[in-house]
Amino acid sequence: MLSQGLILMVMGMGMVYLFLSIMVICMGIMSSVLKPHAEAEERAERERAAQEALRRQPAADDAMVAVAIAAAAREHGI
Repeated sequence: MLSQGLILMVMGMGMVYLFLSIMVICMGIMSSVLKPHAEAEERAERERAAQEALRRQPAADDAMVAVAIAAAAREHGI
C-alpha cells in the first residue's frame, strides 16, 4: 500500500512537472511570435506621445494670449 502511494505521488509530481515544462515552452514560443507585434505597438505609442507633445506646445501661445488680454483689459479699465 505504501509503495502504491509513492508511485501515485511520483506520477502526480511528474505530471505537474511535465505540464509546467510544456507551459514554459509554449510561453517562450508565444513570446517570440508576438514580439514584433509588441515592438510595433510600442513604436505606435511613441508616435502618439510625440504627436500629443506637439499638440500641447500651443499652450504657451495660449498663455501669452491670456496675458495680452489681461493687459488690454487693464489698459482700458475693464
